[in-house]
Amino acid sequence: MPRSLSLTLLLLATACAGEPAGPPAGPRVTLVDSVVVSDPDTFPRREGAGTIARSARGDLLVGVQDRVLHFRPDGQFVRVLGVPGEGPGELRDIGGVGVLPGDSVVLVVSVARGRMIRFRLADGAVLGEVVAEKAFGAGQQWAARGDTLYLPVSNGEGGYRRWVLGTDTAALWGEEPPSANVGAGRAYMAGGEPSAEPFGDGLVAFVPADSMLLVYDTMGTVTRRVLLPVRVRRPFPADAEDQIQEGIRQTPPVFRLPGPAVIGMHRLPDGRYLMVHIDFQSVTLENPLRLGVSNVHYWISMVSADLREACVDGEIPDPPEAVVRPLFYGDTIGLFVRSTDDDGTPRSVLREYRVSGEGCGWVPMPGEG
Repeated sequence: MPRSLSLTLLLLATACAGEPAGPPAGPRVTLVDSVVVSDPDTFPRREGAGTIARSARGDLLVGVQDRVLHFRPDGQFVRVLGVPGEGPGELRDIGGVGVLPGDSVVLVVSVARGRMIRFRLADGAVLGEVVAEKAFGAGQQWAARGDTLYLPVSNGEGGYRRWVLGTDTAALWGEEPPSANVGAGRAYMAGGEPSAEPFGDGLVAFVPADSMLLVYDTMGTVTRRVLLPVRVRRPFPADAEDQIQEGIRQTPPVFRLPGPAVIGMHRLPDGRYLMVHIDFQSVTLENPLRLGVSNVHYWISMVSADLREACVDGEIPDPPEAVVRPLFYGDTIGLFVRSTDDDGTPRSVLREYRVSGEGCGWVPMPGEG
């Protein structure tokens, strides 16, 4: 071998050996499908989805103001569930939609009425109502344990509503997840919301504006706190609330998210947990119900079933420029994206992303008790 080539290879090998190792790899996220949801005119005033649920077979239930729109798995419109109003079986200000275990009943939270209304999925018929102990809006991810449903509270008193299927009352349950960084309402403005899944005999939940998991016992008491490591995403700063207030005082007001907000958690079929965070540079407060967002990132993290290790900060490729609450099914994340074509026509697409832990760099989870 010529001496010059040998020297070159030696220098390259030495340089490579001396380079510091990069951060451990995060989960792999791949776009696997996009389902066009038909007829945008079925959305009242062409608004986007406030909350969305999916049945086991793939039906989409989209909550918009005072009604729920039902779409088939292929995106074709089926029917409207519910009518606006204050009477029995009617809806006012939807604050959560879910499909109950068994896949035949849709549960809709009506915030203004303080009720949860049950609809039959097959034909949209009203089956009955459940009275909430206190009126509330629910987060999108609900936790089921046997015949009991736990609904994280995104708007209202307490941490959760606990409902035993077949009963007519949903009771307050559990401590409200505390945030060390910002007021809970600030996190929800950015799309963050509490999420919960079964863990042991209790639940594990995420604080929206913190990289922290909380473990609840059967009585709803927080017994353990576990920090989620940071690899690439921004950490929340100690002066997060001050940064938010500074932006709101500007003219026009601008809401700056100081760090990623958790918008969903899911228990994978193998027992591990999947988290979705959203981050963006700033949003303009166009009106109280709409945020104009830009420079959006969706970060994906996985946590071991015992909450002792994590693989963090994979990223959804080509993310939507919007705050979208995720759907979860199996190892798939669904984002229901509303956009506008060049001619001004609204367009709705369900983007489906497959998440894999192959090649993940697992690191220890710091505990706080």
